[in-house]
Amino acid sequence: MASNITDDVPGAADLTGVKTNTAGDLAAFLSVLLVTGLTVLGVVVGFTFLRVNFPSVYSDREISSSKQASDEEGSEGSASLHARRLQDRLFGWIASSVTTGPREAARHAGLDAALFVELCRLGAKVLAVIGVPMAAIMCPLHHVYGGGEAGDDRLGSIEMANISDAHPWLYYVHASLVWPVCLAVHFLLRSAQVRFLEMRVD
Repeated sequence: MASNITDDVPGAADLTGVKTNTAGDLAAFLSVLLVTGLTVLGVVVGFTFLRVNFPSVYSDREISSSKQASDEEGSEGSASLHARRLQDRLFGWIASSVTTGPREAARHAGLDAALFVELCRLGAKVLAVIGVPMAAIMCPLHHVYGGGEAGDDRLGSIEMANISDAHPWLYYVHASLVWPVCLAVHFLLRSAQVRFLEMRVD
């Protein structure tokens, strides 16, 4: 039987040195995930420590706003503000970061900083709208109905690489998801652009 002429042609993975997943990669993935999680936790704890001990560096605008509000409200307002700051001393910055809107961020930190926050929020929305359904729906489909092309690779069993070449319907599911993904990203980008233009004009 004659071999296909393309059998001897190196692919992109061969030329770039990219390797496919193999058995045992799940343990490496979990190890990296653990190290990354501990690193993020260390950064959060370190920032919290620095913020509490060096407030003039990490909370200068908050301190200035609190002083201005205390001057306007008098001693009673100053006491309530001080008590609230003590209550939120450690991790109060998390709630403040989540609840601060783009206009308030632009007023205190400038338009560029506000748009950077909006960019991060846009990325989070894209991951929530696309990534979560993909992981919750497509990964189980790959694992259960893919055909076992990944073999002993447990990590690869949830990927598209687990789908057999002659699968009767799962490739069509992927093809049908292209337009919903494009439309979702387009809608989110347009919404973010509208908010940006409103802040830019103001």
